Amino acid sequence: MFGHTHQKRQSLRNNARAHRQLIPRNKKTEAYGIIKKALGNCTFTWENVNTGKENFTITAGRLTRGPNKVYIKEGDLVLIEIIDINVNKDRYIIKHTYTPAEARELTSNGELVRENLPDDIQQSIVFESDIVNTNQESDSINIDDI
Repeated sequence: MFGHTHQKRQSLRNNARAHRQLIPRNKKTEAYGIIKKALGNCTFTWENVNTGKENFTITAGRLTRGPNKVYIKEGDLVLIEIIDINVNKDRYIIKHTYTPAEARELTSNGELVRENLPDDIQQSIVFESDIVNTNQESDSINIDDI
């Protein structure tokens, strides 16, 4: 058969992204963070999940171009590499972004502890088990009684 090669390539790329391995952090040189604000030119402010401190970071070049380009937005869970330049100053680089399914897997493995997260970040990370069904009918309110 001839043609449709772009569709085949696209399906192969999507299949590879669906079955990627979970990357845990190296406790000495990496940290989990949540993106707070996009500043432009691949720079972001992020908040450390464990300490709660905010810092500036840049995106690694392999995430910004090529077929594996990643779009990072506010509220995304990312893996940050910490590079010590001097004693007083560190450099932070976004190494990997996690999908919501991977974030749930990290919490179930004990890598990412939800109790350490501030209240506003806990509310921004919503898991399927936390969603309450509000479509149920309430028996306590009766319109005929009014």
